[in-house]
Amino acid sequence: MERPRPAGDGLLLTLVVCWTSLSSAQVTEIIPAPAFSGERLVTHPTSDWITNGGNVYNQRYSPLDQINRDNVA
Repeated sequence: MERPRPAGDGLLLTLVVCWTSLSSAQVTEIIPAPAFSGERLVTHPTSDWITNGGNVYNQRYSPLDQINRDNVA
């Protein structure tokens, strides 16, 4: 009959495998984000949204008017 293993053996093996994988991974250079003025962070964007919500308030509003109710069928 086999001797029971302590409960932490599987966790220890998992941690060793993960640590080995992380330590052998290539390190990539982190490129800093461009600087934005305070005004640009809070105004409605017309190009190059700084977040997926448009501005830091996440309003998802665009003041562009090329597409409107009159020209959409």
